[in-house]
Amino acid sequence: MVKTQYDIGDTVWIYGISVSNEKPSEGQIIHRFNINFDGFDPSTVHYVIAVDSHIEPLIEVRTWETISQDAEGPVGGFRSLTGKSAEHKVLARTGINLNKADGTAEEFDRVKDHLFEDGDPSPDEIYAAMERSQQTAVLPPLVFKEFKKPRPRNYHKKRNKPQ
Repeated sequence: MVKTQYDIGDTVWIYGISVSNEKPSEGQIIHRFNINFDGFDPSTVHYVIAVDSHIEPLIEVRTWETISQDAEGPVGGFRSLTGKSAEHKVLARTGINLNKADGTAEEFDRVKDHLFEDGDPSPDEIYAAMERSQQTAVLPPLVFKEFKKPRPRNYHKKRNKPQ
């Protein structure tokens, strides 16, 4: 079951805090609020999470989609992906909207079906594709600048002239 509502005081795990970025960091919900401003969905609840650090708690603002309910699993947004439109949901969260009226979703399905209908490509097909990409690649020539040793500056010494 995917947890979409958190209470103040709940322990949660979030990614992107630790240096390794592989393990989630443990935090605690300290506040929840909604943003009533243009461009934000007023029904979306934002959570303020305090993550302990050596100096003082680090404060993060997240939604349930970017919070993991336990230390083992993915964030809530990936846990909720089920059904036929899971790919569309993932791409929509990354900024690609495939549900437009211009037929982009159908085109994506057609390309996806074409890519995966024959199974894995053979080694000969991979080699041919690599050769084609090398032949069509246009790279600018590599030009090295000639290194010239800088000339020493001419410093004129002031001579003491007798008056």
